[in-house]
Amino acid sequence: SEKACFPASATVEVLGAGKIRMDELGVGDKVAIGGGRYSEVMFFSHRTEDKGVAHMYVTLEWVEKSAEGVRGSLSLTPGHFIHSGNGALKRASAVRVGDMLVLSRGDELVQVYVERTSFTSGAHGLFNPHTYEGDIVVNGVLASCYTDTVHPNLAHALLLPVRLAFRWARINIVGTLLEERLPSVLYQVVSIMKQENFT
Repeated sequence: SEKACFPASATVEVLGAGKIRMDELGVGDKVAIGGGRYSEVMFFSHRTEDKGVAHMYVTLEWVEKSAEGVRGSLSLTPGHFIHSGNGALKRASAVRVGDMLVLSRGDELVQVYVERTSFTSGAHGLFNPHTYEGDIVVNGVLASCYTDTVHPNLAHALLLPVRLAFRWARINIVGTLLEERLPSVLYQVVSIMKQENFT
């Protein structure tokens, strides 16, 4: 899907600011990426409230297998990748009850179990920040910045010039190009790559 993101109400941890909503996050903010580490947001591939436009979301409800039985949830679009307990990336739509997710707690990464999944539709916005490392912690859960539009490994390689420009020259060469929608030329390229099994 060309629209694979998080809702505006999702939360992230920003260095020096604490927990904020996804729609408050900006380019240059240092956001938690797990294990006590932070990475700067380089650009957004989607950043729109889309008020009045409904999108499909997967909600993953998890529980920690401990005496406290801590619970939480994460909503994201079906094509967004998330880190599973075995270290692999998995599409949100492919996560099943009993699967493990990775929860970031301070300097630690803790595995939690999915106890319920559900699909909902609503006008909650589309936000997809991209960090230098390609990961981000959302609602406490370790997720990828990548989606099934392009395979994560290929997407990370293609973004090398963007990462280098941002790291060494402090330039966001993507700008706001991708924030509203995938440009038609790029969409056609992605479609051809999928047909040729490059993604």
